[in-house]
Amino acid sequence: MTEQPSDAVEPVTDSATGPPTGPPSGPPSKQPSNPDASPAPRWADAVARNAQALARPLEIARAGGVDDHELAVALRFAGAGFEPFLDRQRAVANSVALTDEWALGWASTVIRLVTARRFADGSLAQWVVRWVAPLVPADRGCTPAAIGDLVEAAARLDGQVDVTGWARGVESAVGAWPEGEPLSDLRLREVGAVAAWRAGFVRLRGAARAAALTLPPEVAAAVLGTPGGPATVRSALAANASRPGEWPGVAGSRRSIGAFRGFGGPWRLPPVVLGGDGHRWSVRSGSERFTVLTDAFGTAVLAAPEGSGTLDPYGTQSAGPPQSGSPPQPIELPPGWAGHGGDVTGAARAAGLALVSHAHSHRLSLVPDDGGAPTPELQAP
Repeated sequence: MTEQPSDAVEPVTDSATGPPTGPPSGPPSKQPSNPDASPAPRWADAVARNAQALARPLEIARAGGVDDHELAVALRFAGAGFEPFLDRQRAVANSVALTDEWALGWASTVIRLVTARRFADGSLAQWVVRWVAPLVPADRGCTPAAIGDLVEAAARLDGQVDVTGWARGVESAVGAWPEGEPLSDLRLREVGAVAAWRAGFVRLRGAARAAALTLPPEVAAAVLGTPGGPATVRSALAANASRPGEWPGVAGSRRSIGAFRGFGGPWRLPPVVLGGDGHRWSVRSGSERFTVLTDAFGTAVLAAPEGSGTLDPYGTQSAGPPQSGSPPQPIELPPGWAGHGGDVTGAARAAGLALVSHAHSHRLSLVPDDGGAPTPELQAP
């Protein structure tokens, strides 16, 4: 089976958790910005030495309506993350030039976020700067640009997956990275993609799987949580290629997907399963078309492009969704499907999974499949 990219269509909804407020590996511990707090000494000195270089970003911020008090509060807050960063990066802390280089990048990122109104107290960007940015391994080859990369990655994931779990995966990867092997900004982005996939961002499945195969085995195992450790991570990835719903130690193949649109879900009418390959499933709701992505780590419901073909439950290609918005009707199931009930309107089985829709439900049921001939592979739009 040829794996298709998971980001070819626009997102509608994903599973989500609340925003984080504490360190990735510890209990929630919100750190509010305090305008009266004393700035971190090494941070304050480095910012002062960078005053000329920061003049232009500050001028842009002021032109955008940001006042000096707001900038001062934000920069004081940033010091709470910079000090532990220096504690972790002795080579940077022992060099004034390197400290200033990283302080300039750190402060420039914060000023840009303040200017964009993305650095409010309790914001996701504050959390990244305070808790995630200190994980950046400056002594392995990363540059200050990695701070902005982490902020933007978290922004993309926020509200769709467990962002704390993603950060924990990045932390595990950095801790497992082999001594003496460079860890560039590009490699850190690859680590972030794998961690995002493991946290449930299924749309990155294709890119993350490819990246995981290039990581040192001990790093891939640390991020993906492979029970057998580095020795089994490659075989686990190989098995997951043909059985997307399975991963060692993860019992996540049985789940309900979607909900009525009025309750925050994607479906206006009860959805009907048209076909699938075990990872990508074709679904319609009335006259609307969707692609449902599933694997061992997550689920996503995406709006499908207009005019793309579909597969009916038993593999017959059709030109597109039906024109009628009438409620779906139960279908006659082939032998072996009786256990799914008498109101099934659509069903597909592939790669050890079955996705089933019911006449009076806005939720699809993804369940382990006990065998039988799978539907033909769903072709990418």
